[in-house]
Amino acid sequence: MSLYKIKLWKEIVKNHNKSKESKETKSINTDFTENNSNEYKKQINICIVMKDRIKELKEKMEQPILTDIKEYMQQNKQNKYDEIHKKEIMYDLEYKNNIKFDFNYLQYL
Repeated sequence: MSLYKIKLWKEIVKNHNKSKESKETKSINTDFTENNSNEYKKQINICIVMKDRIKELKEKMEQPILTDIKEYMQQNKQNKYDEIHKKEIMYDLEYKNNIKFDFNYLQYL
């Protein structure tokens, strides 16, 4: 084959591939029917609901743990300043929340 025929053949193949791609994109665009748009809207609504739920959970997580300690201590006022009891409270909260606390926080309560 001559060089000219090879170049011509490459052009034909390239044009064929381009037309093939354009047909595929047209079929994708025309496939977007009423049912698909409704399904898409449902998915968007689900995403919005999940986003709101995640926002709520983040706000709950940002509340300080020390308020929980204070509430717990107010329920048990008679032992409020007892160091041993404070340590028990910390261990309870650690167990419930899987969080490690520094006992130095307790002196500020």
